[in-house]
Amino acid sequence: SADGGYAVGNSPGNATIQASWYTFETVGFEVCEPYQQQIVRTASVTVQPPSVNITPFEVVGKDGTFSVPVQVTGNPNGSEITLELTKLSGTGESRFTNGEASTIQITASGNYEIKGVTESSAKDNYVIKAKLNNAELASESFSVAKIKISRSVGTGQPTEIAAATDTIVGERIRLSAEVVPAGIAVSNHLWTLPGSVMKDYVVTPTSGAMSPVDPLDAANVDFVWFDGADNREVEYQGTVNGYALIGKATFNVKRPEASVITVSTSNSSTTIDDATGQLELHYGLDTAQTAGIRFSLSSIAIPSTFSGEKQWVQIINRNVTITPVGGNPGNISQTGLDGCYPFAGNVNSTWDSPGFPLGPIEYIDANTQWTMWLMFKPSGADSAWVPLRKVDWRWLAKAQLTNSNWTLVSHTNPNQPSQPTDSDATSFPLWSVRILSQSCQ
Repeated sequence: SADGGYAVGNSPGNATIQASWYTFETVGFEVCEPYQQQIVRTASVTVQPPSVNITPFEVVGKDGTFSVPVQVTGNPNGSEITLELTKLSGTGESRFTNGEASTIQITASGNYEIKGVTESSAKDNYVIKAKLNNAELASESFSVAKIKISRSVGTGQPTEIAAATDTIVGERIRLSAEVVPAGIAVSNHLWTLPGSVMKDYVVTPTSGAMSPVDPLDAANVDFVWFDGADNREVEYQGTVNGYALIGKATFNVKRPEASVITVSTSNSSTTIDDATGQLELHYGLDTAQTAGIRFSLSSIAIPSTFSGEKQWVQIINRNVTITPVGGNPGNISQTGLDGCYPFAGNVNSTWDSPGFPLGPIEYIDANTQWTMWLMFKPSGADSAWVPLRKVDWRWLAKAQLTNSNWTLVSHTNPNQPSQPTDSDATSFPLWSVRILSQSCQ
């Protein structure tokens, strides 16, 4: 009888299996005698290595991690397979997160995490290999890549942002993002901008508007901050072969400290006379010394290394009821730019004395609100005006013509502020119509 046997391959290669046994037979003519014979047989066997498949990928982000799917089949005895990270040329480093090593041992399929340490100097100059007893089973080339964020100032060339950068509200920020090393295709751009941002503050002869930042899904972004804070982190994210690469740049956004605007109303009596050259219901006289309301900036501290200019802008919201002589009451309700842009005065002070001519009318009721804005624009190409402070104020006046004589009528309104209100400005003067037109320089 013959018994079978089993053999287990320990490593890939060729092997010869040999079996031998004896047979007995009877030979002879007249006298039979037993005869023994040895039989030897051989067979060549090829031992196949495990099959390893590394899912193709393109990049590992610098300072980031990436899970590489590795599939192992045909390894019933759990032979140890070496995963090895090797630099082919130039610069760049990567490590397995398990032990911070360039090699790890595996026996089965899994997702094995790689961390990018420093970026490559050339595309595809890093490789991951699977080996068994120094025999290569599979490999995939990749790059250790980073997002480089650069800034352009004026017409200058883009400069990479390598450290926290000081800027100031209103200063134009033009950023671009690219992948290092070059030659790697990136898609699905997306910028994240902290704080209050805009594309621009746009003033035309008839309107003042703030345009939003658009788009945020491109390789470049152009914007202006109009509020301040340190350690603001701008983030860019792009997709490479389904993998998110992220770049960041830190800004310290400075903002001038404008002290409280001093408001003077020493000549704020509401009067009916012809001191302006015509019979008028008015609030002071429109000169620096006799104005109904005067605004003076006590001081402004512009952060060192920066400079800029200031201007005043005033928005009016008026609701006026007027009754013509012998007619019916009519109402004027308007919101818009008060007079000119910018408002008259000098950079540190301005004033206002609203009034209404008393022509062929017999009754007027004026309920008018204003906001006076102090604006700032930093020096530099293509900077934008941004708000610093504002003063909300109001004028209520009512007059009646009786027997050819004008008299003031008591005007009580619980919404009238007792004092003009000065505050930090966090929004913009916006308008779509110009009111109280006058000759503007």
